[in-house]
Amino acid sequence: MNRIWKHPVFWGVVATSAIFLFGLWIGMQEFCTAADDCKSKYSAFLVARPNEIGDTLAGFAGALAFVWIIVTVWLQS
Repeated sequence: MNRIWKHPVFWGVVATSAIFLFGLWIGMQEFCTAADDCKSKYSAFLVARPNEIGDTLAGFAGALAFVWIIVTVWLQS
């Protein structure tokens, strides 16, 4: 068990899970418009314009790419 804690892929999976859970937590947050129309950010994401959806997904993909680049370098060292 001690050996798995030192493996880079384990930490990559942990970091990926943390990013995924952070995205879920952000999606569950509510925001209100000026007319007191409150809804979750996830429901706003579903009706967003395509470029806004792409920007959001690109942000998460960039974070995951950064994590796995670090894991790759760690594996090669």
